[in-house]
Amino acid sequence: MTAPEALDPERAKDDQRKEWRAAADGWRRWDTHVVAWTAPTTIALIAEAKPAPGMRVLDIGSGTGEPALPLAQAVTPTGHVTATDLSPEMLAVAEAKAKSRQLSNMSFEVADAEELPYADATFDLVTGRFSIMFCPDPIKALREIRRVLKPGGRAAFSVWAAADKNRYFTTIMAPFGKRGLLPASVPGTPSPFRFAQPGSLAAALESAGFEGVNEETQEMILPWPGPVEEWLGSMSDLSPTFRGLLATVPSDQAEHLLGEIRAAAENLADEHSINFPSTAHIGSGLKPTSK
Repeated sequence: MTAPEALDPERAKDDQRKEWRAAADGWRRWDTHVVAWTAPTTIALIAEAKPAPGMRVLDIGSGTGEPALPLAQAVTPTGHVTATDLSPEMLAVAEAKAKSRQLSNMSFEVADAEELPYADATFDLVTGRFSIMFCPDPIKALREIRRVLKPGGRAAFSVWAAADKNRYFTTIMAPFGKRGLLPASVPGTPSPFRFAQPGSLAAALESAGFEGVNEETQEMILPWPGPVEEWLGSMSDLSPTFRGLLATVPSDQAEHLLGEIRAAAENLADEHSINFPSTAHIGSGLKPTSK
């Protein structure tokens, strides 16, 4: 048996940059839908983060601006949010949205969570919505986050629970999986389910030196605000991974596979939306006030 190839952290980050560069236009196009679809996850994370007026906030993996933009509103009038991401193209979408909302208390910077370009004890709060699990070395990233927090500052993150607890993933991926078209997952590598095991996010926070660690599992409904055909059409725009997988399907099977996805989504739809039952782990920790 061939041993799995060792993870190359820089290659993994380059792959992520390429993927999000390819997705940025689609995320801009579908932004209103995506924000509404994922709103419950943003609300849950902000509740755990506990932002307050005057705070200096760092958001990791901000993408097109969630939760950075609502955090900027929460810390006004004197607070500030620094939105960061590996992808300048995704951040450009977030910056345009901030300008349209006249949010002047934000900055947008390309930054690697594992090598943050900020001084020690700069921020009161650090957040990350579904981003920490994509760091090649999440413990290194969490230690960097701890470094740039002020003593007593909070870090709060959301991560996905297992795929079978998230109907969006199973709706999209099950038809590929049953055909043997999904790549084998390698434990310990960047993926949406890096911290799917309950308690694993809390354990990572503790390993990185946080105290007062809390992790809760929350079930929620993510409502895509539109019909099934619209949602299915958006997937190729939003997900280069989906586009790539679809390209591997023989042409005489593609429509049947899409029909399976369509039927699964229709089972979750009402006259207003497609309601995806979802589960996330929300975790937080505090930087100790003394070394």
